[in-house]
Order: sequence, then structure tokens, then C-alpha cells
Amino acid sequence: MSPSKKIPARVRSAHQERISSDNGTEAPKEKKRDLTPAMGQYREIKRRYPDAVVFFRMGDFYEMFYEDARVAHHVLGLTLTKRGQDKYGDIPLAGFPHHQLDSYLAKMTTAGHKVAVVDQMEDPRLAKGVVKRDVTQVVTAGTVVLDSVLDDKNTHWLAAVAFGETDVGIALLESASGDFLCYTVPPERMRTELTSAAPAELLYPKVYKERLQRTFDSLPGTVVTALDEWLFEEQFGRDLLNEHFKTISLKGFGIDDLPTAIASAGAALHYLKLSQMGPAEQITGIHRGHPEKVMLLDSATIRHLELVEASDSARNAQSLFQILDRCQTPMGSRLLRRRLLAPLLNVEDIEHRFLQVDILTELAMLKRVKEKLDGMGDLHRSAGRIASGRGNPRDAGVVRQTLLRIPDVFDLLAVYPAFAGLKLLDRCDALRERLDIALNDRLPLGFTEGGIIRNGYDKELDRLRTLSGQGREALAQFQQRERERSGINTLSVAYNRVYGYYIEISKAASANAPADYQRIQSLVNAERYKTPELQQFEDEVLHAEDKAIDREVSLFAELRQQIAELHAKLLLLGDAIAEVDVAASLAEVAVEYQYCRPKVDDGLTLSLKDARHPVLERLSANPKDFVPNDIDLDDTVRLLLVTGPNMAGKSTYLRTVGLNVLMAQIGSFVPAMNAEIGVVDRLFTRIGASDHLALGESTFLVEMNEASFLINNATSRSLILLDEVGRGTSTFDGLAIAWAMVERLATQPQPPPRTLFATHYHELTVLEEHFPTVQNWNVLVKEAGENILFLRKIGRGPCDKSYGIHVARMAGMPPDVILRSEEVLELLQRGALAPESAARLAQQRRKLIASTQLSLFDVNDITLRNELQGVDPDSLTPLQALQQLHEWKQRFSGKESGKTQPKN
Repeated sequence: MSPSKKIPARVRSAHQERISSDNGTEAPKEKKRDLTPAMGQYREIKRRYPDAVVFFRMGDFYEMFYEDARVAHHVLGLTLTKRGQDKYGDIPLAGFPHHQLDSYLAKMTTAGHKVAVVDQMEDPRLAKGVVKRDVTQVVTAGTVVLDSVLDDKNTHWLAAVAFGETDVGIALLESASGDFLCYTVPPERMRTELTSAAPAELLYPKVYKERLQRTFDSLPGTVVTALDEWLFEEQFGRDLLNEHFKTISLKGFGIDDLPTAIASAGAALHYLKLSQMGPAEQITGIHRGHPEKVMLLDSATIRHLELVEASDSARNAQSLFQILDRCQTPMGSRLLRRRLLAPLLNVEDIEHRFLQVDILTELAMLKRVKEKLDGMGDLHRSAGRIASGRGNPRDAGVVRQTLLRIPDVFDLLAVYPAFAGLKLLDRCDALRERLDIALNDRLPLGFTEGGIIRNGYDKELDRLRTLSGQGREALAQFQQRERERSGINTLSVAYNRVYGYYIEISKAASANAPADYQRIQSLVNAERYKTPELQQFEDEVLHAEDKAIDREVSLFAELRQQIAELHAKLLLLGDAIAEVDVAASLAEVAVEYQYCRPKVDDGLTLSLKDARHPVLERLSANPKDFVPNDIDLDDTVRLLLVTGPNMAGKSTYLRTVGLNVLMAQIGSFVPAMNAEIGVVDRLFTRIGASDHLALGESTFLVEMNEASFLINNATSRSLILLDEVGRGTSTFDGLAIAWAMVERLATQPQPPPRTLFATHYHELTVLEEHFPTVQNWNVLVKEAGENILFLRKIGRGPCDKSYGIHVARMAGMPPDVILRSEEVLELLQRGALAPESAARLAQQRRKLIASTQLSLFDVNDITLRNELQGVDPDSLTPLQALQQLHEWKQRFSGKESGKTQPKN
């Protein structure tokens, strides 16, 4: 049932308003009689879309008025002018040529603005009165399909959330490709799911604005859009989805039992339809997401492990995604990125991916597959744009080129059980052949320049092209035929703007003009005629080029329709290509960097032999110099206390373990000599320090938030990586918190979670004696006098020193500060931080300062300096000079012995 049959018109009008946006404001109201017809159109459209910047087509330009013009001036850099006046004064105006629409849409939506594009709905030459105009599309951050906005390597999600009594429904939709899924999660998991998806735009019921503020703050790159609550009702969503997919139930999509997810999906689809001002035909299906089948990664873990973005701003800084991404297609890169953020939990699924990678590690096979993949394009988005009515000829070329290469890849791999699913796919052979015959090798971006359809594909198009390209030759042939037919050798064919093409015969020969000649003009010495054939020729030749382009556009429209009808099958083919591409990418990296195939099971072991950090080893001047390390956690040893100085490699060790586990569970080989990994259900990290200043949270509060979250949510199958917990507060507080956390993690209901706890608190190392699940490890250091050498190797046992002063010396701390640090350290260690020790330290410092100040301002020093300044060495004899030196020596000797005092 359509929405209009269920929702009162008064309420339905609210769908046009975006409550959260202040992108534009409605211009001052005035009476219609004060407006030109065109400005009246603008005001009416602006009233319907008060929250959007209106791009208003006026001839060959898009123009913006009033506040929209000011926004365009600031965001787009357009010159702000004026267009006449209304009764309120000058009308601000900004504009740009119509052919630059896409580039300015990209800038406006990237800046977070919503744009309503108003086009001319009729040919201005045929219009009676004002040209009809209306909104043809509404473009927002989450519904844009422009290549200039979309990131090839990242899915551009429009997300929607709906709230049930016990769950939250989440829908994710990509307008460009037509990918659409929905699922439900517990309320406490919603924010983590959304931060992982990182949508371009998030739709939510406006009554939940305050409740969702913290979620909004965690999505800094997301435009948030509030909608009326009725758009998130289950029945509305169910009716809309059934109407769109032409079904009577949603059981076939596997979502019929998810009412809250259906509510969120309905809101997302409704919003997309309003944006595209059409049926959104690229949305050909919806599938059920399965968050329970993947490891949930919170934003802290994604950030700490630098999975998709490097936190370091250095030019050579790279993320894990950048290291692993050798994909040949944008679809493959996007799939790899999604897998990195959703590692698998099922051993069989992980092993299936291992098998695919294993097959492609054979170098000859890998080379052949990658060569075929290299010629493929973004089938998902190109087919999606065509299905939505926004596709251009080059999008069709991408579909053609990809379909041409699919048989080679699929036939090569379908013989292996790991790729057996390739046999079941419809390869769209008929469409491939049709596109190959119809489309030129090189295609234009637009429609008006021609060159889309091959010669020989359509006889009528060929004829029009011939007329357009060979008009003079055809006219000469016509003239010769008429001379032969009439017997008048002086007969000629000419052209002028008044009569078009005509036949001219001299007065003397006019009596011999054929009967079908129609006189149109008499001159002194000649007569002018037309014939039906010449009139037809004129119509065809003069308009042949326009007709050829019209014919070409019509033929291309037929091809687009065929592509759109097969969009669902093309999406499946794109999924298969992406899967092969990711396997090939991981295989290439595994071969080049000598990764091993890990053993993954449902046990609780975590054992790595010679494990390396996949990113840091590639950034080393010589990757072979990277020092690998081991880890061995089993049923008995569950927590490793890792001690050692700063800069020695504790954080790198923690990240190495975490990245090896995560890579294994996405189906990748890992940078180690050998790996045995019991599936990890959650990966928790607290590595590095950061403030959330925008939220009013200090480093320590952020640390405690993340630490408490992992303690409350970790299970025996989880992996916890903690680095320097407690350093953001006082030493005693930090030590107490770290101590209590180790005890809690080591004594949770058996078995405790697998944990790596890096710390400077050497006092914690005694816990190994009291808890059998705790084991001490340290980063080995070699001392050479006052210097130390970091070996980057993890060894059994605790670290016996902090080496903090050594690190300070390496960092270039002044020698006097280093010396004083050693003195203070000795006193602190001896006095155990007693108050009298602190008082003694302060007293020493005061004496040192006082003595230093006395030597700087001694009166005797000043007197000597003044006397020296008054001496002229050139005027002194040697004897006088010796006497002067003797006097000064006597004076200062007396001062030092206390016998003499300096004079004021």
C-alpha cells in the first residue's frame, strides 16, 4: 500500500523537511504580484525545500538567490552579485554554467549541504510564457552518486536507525551501487556499529536527538538528518518495501522477523526515493546483515590498530588496509575494507577464505587472474547509476568491459571447490554481446557530442550520419541527376536562409523545367524551384546531425534499460569479482612478504612464532631487520605482564599480536613463521593516549572509559591489549588501578580472557607469584655504560629497571637535568617517597639556586670587571702589568681566606 493511502496529507508534507539542517533559509515572503514569473517559480520551490540550497536553471546557467547565493559564495567560491530588486532591496545572486553542475554538486554535498536541482522541463523555444521548471533531484551527503564525491575504496553509506523496545534497527544503503541491508542490534551496540560503518549520512527520528547526541559526536564525518517519527514505523516500512519490490511479504529477503530493522529500512528507502524524485530502481533487493557472525570492533580498536587510517600524519605512514590492498577493482578494495572492520567468527567461513587465498598463491595462477581483473571497472556503481537513471555512456562501457573479462576469470577458477559458486552465476552473456556490438571502443562522458554507438549497429543511425557527414557529396549527386533528368546543363542547386535549398534555372531554360518543379521565386534572369525530394533532402541534411544524436540517445536508452533489468544479476557478478579480487590481493601480499597460513580453531590458544608487525616491517629501511617475536597463551597462561622501557617496543608487540589475530580472522595469511589462533570473539585495545576535547574528556577519562568497557564486556574468548593503563593520573592511583585490573582479568570466571598488559609499574610483576594465569615477560635491553641498546626482543621474566633516565639522555635532555634526575631517583628510592625525602630534595635545590645566584652578582666580581674595562694594555709597561696582576691576586686571595672584604 502506498504511503499516501495511510498517512494524512498534513503529515506527509513533513517528508520534505530536514529538521536538523540549517543549510538554507526561506527568503522573505512577498506577494506574488511583486515577482517576475521566474522568481515566482523559485519562491514556490524554495517554500517546498526550505532546508536545501536551490540550484535554479536559467538558460545555460544554474543560479542561486538570497541566502542560497551567500552559501554558494562561501562554499563554492562564486562571485556574489545581484539580480534586480524586490521591495526588500537587492536580490543576492550567484551562478555557474550548467555543464559544471556535477563539480559544484560535489563541493556542496561534501561540505554537508543538501541541494535541490531545478531544471527546465520543456524546450524554451517551444514554451508559451514562462518555461516550466521543477525539482529533478535532491542531492544529499548520503544519496549522491557522483564519482567526484565517492571514494572508490570506501562504501558510501546512507544509514537509518529505528528504535524498538529492546533493540535498534540499522539499515545501510548505498545509492550508487544499490547495495541494501538491514539488521538489529542491542541498544548498547548501536554506536559501535555506526562508527564502524562510518556512514556519509545518518537518518534518525527527531524525538531521539538528545539521546543520540553522544553517537553524533562519535561520527565527525557524518551528516545527521532528523525525520518525522512516522517514517520509522514498522508498518510504513513493511508496506513501502513490499510495494517497491512487488512482493506480498519480506520472508524471501530473510528480514520478515526483524520489525525494527524493517522500520529503519523503510525510512532509508523513502528518503532515497524523495532524493531521486523517482522509483530508485537500482534498489533491486535487500539482505539481512548478520552482526552475530562477525567480530565487533569498537572505534578505539579500529583507531589504535590503525586498520583503515594511519594516525601518524607523516607522509610514509600507512594503515593495514593500505598494506594489504593490491586489489585491481574498486569493488575489491571496498570489500577488503569492510572485511577488515568485520572479522569472521566461524571457523568454516575463515577456512573457506584461506582455501581461496591458498589457490592464488601459485604464482602463474595469480598472474593470470590479476591480468584479467586489471581490465575490469566498478561494475557495482556503474550498473547502479544506470539503473537509477543517472548513468552515462562510460558507465555502460564499464559494464561491457567487465562482462567481457568475466568468462576468462570464472572459467579459470570455477574448477576449484573454493570457487565453485562461480558456476552458479548468470554471466549475462546476451547483454555482453549486445553491448560489445553496440558501443564504441572509446565513449564520451555525455550524450550530446555523439560517438556512443558503433557504425553498423543501426541502419537509420548510419544513414543520418552519412547525410550529416557527406551532405555536400549527396547534394552534388542530386544536382547531377536533375541536370540529366531535365536536360538543362546550367541547372544548379543553391541555399539561402530564406528559402533553404532550391533549384535555379535561367529564364531561357525555364520552359523546360519538369512538371514536379514548384516555383518559389522569380528573378530578372532566373527562376527558383523546389521539389519534394529536395525538400526531404533539406529536412534530412539540415537536421541530420541533431537527428543522429537523438537516434543515438534513443538507442543508448534501450541499452540502459537492458542493463537496468539485469541490475540484480550484475550486483551478484560484482560481488563475485570483488571476492576473487580480495583473495588475489591477499595472496600477492602473502607471497611477497612471506606470510604463513594460520591454524584457526575454536580453542583458546594463541600461539605465534616469529610474528611481525605487517605495517612497520614494510616501513623499515630494510624489512629483514625487523625483529620478530613470539607469544604463547593457552588454557593455563592467560595474561602476560610485559615490562620494559619506553621506545623498546612494548606497544609494537601488542599491536603485532592484535593485527595477526585480526588478519587471520578476515581470511588472510599472517606475518609469522607459524600461527595457531583460537577464534577471538572481541578484540579490545587501549594503546596510546588521546583526549576527546570536544566531549570534555581528558586522556585519563578516555582511558578509564575504554578500560571499564573492556572489563565489563570481555569473555574467555576475547583478546585484550592494554598499554600503560593508569599513566594519566598520579603514580599511586595509577598503580592501584592497574593492580586491581590485573587481578580482575586474571581471576574472572575460568578461563579468563587472553590479555597482554604492558606496564611501567614493576611492582605488578609480583602478581605472577600469586596468580598462576599471570606470566611476566619483558622487552630485552643491553646496557653499555650509560647507554642502552633496545633489542626489540620479548623474553621471559620481568624487567628489573625502568630505564627512563636512559631514554631521557637518548632524547637529548641537558646533562644537568640528567644528573639531577639520578640524584632525585636515588633519594626517592631510598626514602620510599616519604615527606621528609621531598623536603630534603627541595632544600638541596634551594641551596643550589642560591649559590648559583651569589656567584653571578658578587660585588668583587663587579669591581674587577670595572677595573679591567678601565685598563689600557698598550699604555702599561711590563713591570706595571705584573704589579697590577699581583695586586688583584692579593685582593682575591684575601677574599677567599676571609682576611679581606670587598669595598662597596
